[in-house]
Amino acid sequence: MESSAFDSGGRVWIVSKQTRVNNHSVPYLRNSPFEATRASRLLSARTGLNVAVIGCLIFRLGDRQLTVKEMPDDLLIYRAAKAYKPIRKLTGILTPSEVEVIFEAARWRSTWATL
Repeated sequence: MESSAFDSGGRVWIVSKQTRVNNHSVPYLRNSPFEATRASRLLSARTGLNVAVIGCLIFRLGDRQLTVKEMPDDLLIYRAAKAYKPIRKLTGILTPSEVEVIFEAARWRSTWATL
C-alpha cells in the first residue's frame, strides 16, 4: 500500500466496519479498500498487467492490545510481530518477472501521481 498511519501507545479494537485506537474512531477500515482499489488501478495502468491489491493493516503494538471482534472480508489485519508468517504463506499468481515489473512501477513517485 502507498499509505501508512502511526498511533503510538494505542490499544486497537476492530469490528467489521470500524477501527478504534484508544477508544477514538480512526478511518483505517473505511480508507483501506479505497486505497487498495487505487493502487490496483494505478499499478495496472503503469505496468499493463492486471494487478490485484488487497488492503493490509499491520499494527506495531508491543505488549498493547489488538482486539479483532469481526475480521473484514476485504482486508488483512496483523500484529507487526506476527505478520511475517501469515503474509509469507499467501499464495501468489505472479511470475518473478511480473513481481519485478510491479516493484519497478511501485517505486516511482510518478506512478502514484493523480491524473
